[in-house]
Amino acid sequence: MKQCRLYKAPEETLALPMDEAFTLLKERDGSHEWGYILACRDCGQHFVFDAVEIVDFVGGDDALYISYIPAADLAEAERIFELSPWELLKIRPALRKDFPTGASKPTITWVF
Repeated sequence: MKQCRLYKAPEETLALPMDEAFTLLKERDGSHEWGYILACRDCGQHFVFDAVEIVDFVGGDDALYISYIPAADLAEAERIFELSPWELLKIRPALRKDFPTGASKPTITWVF
C-alpha cells in the first residue's frame, strides 16, 4: 500500500476525477450510503470506498463522510465491501475524507 499514490499524496489523488485515479470494479448504490470496490490505476492496490451522507433537514448543508480502506487483494475487498458503515469505521488503516455540516472544506486524514 505504501507504493500507492493515494498513500503518498492523498490530497492530490482525491482532487483527480475518480475514474482517472481508479478503476471501478464493483458498485453499491443507495440514497444516502454508497460504495465501490476500486483499483488504483497506477499500482493496482484495491480499495473499498464507502460514503455516508447525513442529511441536514434544517439548513440543507448535508455532511459527507468517505472512507478509502485498502485491501490486500480482491477477495479481501469483497469481504470488507459487505460490512456495514459502522463496522467499516473500525478497520485500520483507512483514509477518511470528512466534510461535516458547517465545514468550509473537507479534512483528509489517514487513520492507523
